[in-house]
Amino acid sequence: MPEVLGTEEAKEDKAEEGTYSVYYMNMDETGLEKDSVEAEGKNTEATVEKLLDLLDNEKPKENMQALLPKDVNINSYAIRKETVVIDFNKGYRKMKTVREILARAGIVKTLLQIPGIQEV
Repeated sequence: MPEVLGTEEAKEDKAEEGTYSVYYMNMDETGLEKDSVEAEGKNTEATVEKLLDLLDNEKPKENMQALLPKDVNINSYAIRKETVVIDFNKGYRKMKTVREILARAGIVKTLLQIPGIQEV
């Protein structure tokens, strides 16, 4: 099976139980920055929900910006076995290519830290 973007790095990022690296866009939109958060849920689904909520709604620190532009939102998500499937609104298709790639990478790197999640 092909390796998913950031799989090994994301698994190594998890510092301790309940602490996750959440990825944000740098101010130049040329790379990712990470911030540590406490986000342990009762189970895998609860943790996925908490981290997606942070990515979709949380205002990042001063030297970072949200992965998703204001006109892009997460409509829904589903966990199928060890895979998270995310449905975005129509604004996702309007993102510039570089922004889309970095946003996707940040989401994948964030979610792959969760035990029980192998693909996004």
